[in-house]
Amino acid sequence: MRRFEVIKAIVSTLDDELVVCNLGFPSRELFSIRDSERNFYMLGSMGLASSIALGLSLGTQQTVVAIDGDGSVLMNLGTLSTIANYAPANLILVIIDNSSYGSTGDQPTHTGGVTNLADIARGAGVRSVFHIEGTEVEDVLLECRQSSGPHVIVVRAIPGSPKLPLIPLSPVFIRDRFMHAVTSQDHTDGSPARIKHLISRPYAQPSDAQHHPDDKQHHGNIQRQQQELTRSLQPDRPMDLVVRG
Repeated sequence: MRRFEVIKAIVSTLDDELVVCNLGFPSRELFSIRDSERNFYMLGSMGLASSIALGLSLGTQQTVVAIDGDGSVLMNLGTLSTIANYAPANLILVIIDNSSYGSTGDQPTHTGGVTNLADIARGAGVRSVFHIEGTEVEDVLLECRQSSGPHVIVVRAIPGSPKLPLIPLSPVFIRDRFMHAVTSQDHTDGSPARIKHLISRPYAQPSDAQHHPDDKQHHGNIQRQQQELTRSLQPDRPMDLVVRG
């Protein structure tokens, strides 16, 4: 299976989990399969999807699923020991290992040689580690959702990326929409005042499952939401990506 098919299988198991997705083609693929306000598409900061997901999982009771890649994790191996030591029970890290830097031309990574990310995760102290084929990802994810984490799932895949357009969302909108979803679910009294203001206002939810991202109506919903959030924000006061429990 290629990464696109693996992500599609992951999405088929999701309910209302928070998803943090690796930058580049993985985020484009997730967006094309199912856009949601509960998806955080990383548009930069290679290697930090797992770290962002870790911080998020420590600040919420909701289940957090990180979709990462072998190249990104190799750039930030310390994340595995940090996950093991903080051990959030609500974190599932899925590493799609296609032994290539898929977003920059499929240059080979060291997992195509002797490096084994599942062994590294176990050595870092993560107790629940799976090393599986793409065809097994749905069953393993369902199993992980029924037990305490953190879980690290290394999914073997083959290189290759479909031709997909860039995500038509601004970084600020991705951040603010995601924060709205997190704080709305958590009912967090300590959330930033501007987020509280957004939560108290009518918010047009996108239809995640019914509309493909190429659908004009879906794009229209996105544009209206971006305009709504932009009008609600104070541009001189950047919002911290902090969820206080």
